[in-house]
Amino acid sequence: MANKEKPKFSIDGNRLLIEDKKTSIVFLDDVILVEADGNYSDIYTKTKTFKSIRGQIGQMEAMLGDTKYPHTLVRVHKSYIVNTYLLKEVDPKQGTITFLVDREMDPTKIGKDIAKEILTHLKKEKRIEVLSTFARKHMLNVPIKELNDTHEFEMGVEYVDLGLTNGTLWS
Repeated sequence: MANKEKPKFSIDGNRLLIEDKKTSIVFLDDVILVEADGNYSDIYTKTKTFKSIRGQIGQMEAMLGDTKYPHTLVRVHKSYIVNTYLLKEVDPKQGTITFLVDREMDPTKIGKDIAKEILTHLKKEKRIEVLSTFARKHMLNVPIKELNDTHEFEMGVEYVDLGLTNGTLWS
């Protein structure tokens, strides 16, 4: 039986309006994860978690599909909408995902099959390279001057030649 009750969230352009004790406005870019719980959803944002908000994940997915605002919120399973831009790590062996956010968040346990679904989606959207590059970047502990022998300076900024074919230098 379909839920006929009006959801307590809506999308207006690039904003998610959440009716809790009061109405909260969250930019879509700040939504980290939406997790389904029956006729309710838990909405995790960069600053706050909204628990047990009336509304099904399918309703939110439909609203996201109707907005003209470009966003990176993707439904990856019947129970999850994930902001793929904020993903830091997907661990299919542990069945967890970790997000790149300022607030303290433990890895979210989502299950091994769902983690694999996320990786499949990222590969399809050609975002898997970005994710793996991000992970490697955080493991680099070499000073920038040791990356190559020559450095160029301009206006006090050091540029590094990464060996790109177009000759672009990075600072």
